[in-house]
Amino acid sequence: MLAQSAKSLKGVSSIVLDLLRLSCSLVVLFAHSQAVWFPEHMNDLLPSHLSHGSVVIFFVLSGYVIAYTTSSGHRSAYQYTLARLTRLCSVYFPAIAVTILCALAAHSINPEVYAQHDRGNNLFRYLITLVYCNEIWFLSSAPLINGPVWSLGYEFWYYVLFGVCFYRFKGWKGWIIPFLVAAFIGPKILAMMLIWVMGWAAFHLKKPLLRIDVSWILVTLLMLIAIVLMVVLPGMPHEVGTPRLFWGAAYITDWIVGVFVAVGIWLMPTDIEPRLKDTKALKNVRMIANLTFPIYVLHYPLLVLARCTLPVTLSRGMQWTVGGSVTLLICILLGLSFESYKNSWKEFFDWLLSTALRFIKYSKYQLSKANPGNV
Repeated sequence: MLAQSAKSLKGVSSIVLDLLRLSCSLVVLFAHSQAVWFPEHMNDLLPSHLSHGSVVIFFVLSGYVIAYTTSSGHRSAYQYTLARLTRLCSVYFPAIAVTILCALAAHSINPEVYAQHDRGNNLFRYLITLVYCNEIWFLSSAPLINGPVWSLGYEFWYYVLFGVCFYRFKGWKGWIIPFLVAAFIGPKILAMMLIWVMGWAAFHLKKPLLRIDVSWILVTLLMLIAIVLMVVLPGMPHEVGTPRLFWGAAYITDWIVGVFVAVGIWLMPTDIEPRLKDTKALKNVRMIANLTFPIYVLHYPLLVLARCTLPVTLSRGMQWTVGGSVTLLICILLGLSFESYKNSWKEFFDWLLSTALRFIKYSKYQLSKANPGNV
């Protein structure tokens, strides 16, 4: 059968992927808002399983996007590092600052409610989370008031491990750094990285050349199956949250869901779709979809603050509706604000990386002068 390989994102598929990631962030927000106001339903199959499943979809999409951005062959290790740091940190660092402010405010306004979202040792938790080490090995140490950032403790190291593999030196010595990174991050991140690799493979593997309508039927079917599996499959080998593996405890279940999501994305008719015109409506869709990340990393502390702030005279249902709506609005406004400073973050990391490279080159030069026989 004729086959093609996905090498571009120019048509309807790109919009579908944008809407998919936005929808996942909204599912997570909905699930967590329910957990904040109705903790007795926190572990219900719906929507808690869909919330964790949404993170699985994020991981697949992340691998797919990285495969796309590195497929041209013209992106250097420097450009890759700069792009990843800018993308992550321009939202993540401000989100941690917002989390701290929300925690301080919530503790001051309603200590009893705040205590339900606090596990102590906060200085350690914030510091280790700030450097993306909150999930290495058997840790699960993100501040409880912003528990969703656990996934960034996985995502960051996916980028790092992929980068040191993709841009490694030739020969067996080139595998030393990847091995050290893998040893540092530990088994649960490595186990969950297989889902990310599925997304990477979905971009690169050749696929059957199907009619567009057939492709979309299969894509829809596979995504629906993935959603059903998110809800009905038990956690394997353990339920999510089981100590030692914590968020990665159900990695086998997540692999199964990830396969269906990745195959669905793999079958998207990316190379045979007509290119979409760059209209204002299309730009607006992409701008809204780009709010996915801010919504994800900001919503939980804002929900907790809303829970502490809204008057108890309102019913829990009304608090939930108002608090969730206001939280979403604030996430959007903050997300747009963060986006406006993205270039400043890029300039900062460009300066930081270039300074580090100059220092390394200078150190090597000084070493060669001191030991000319070893050059």
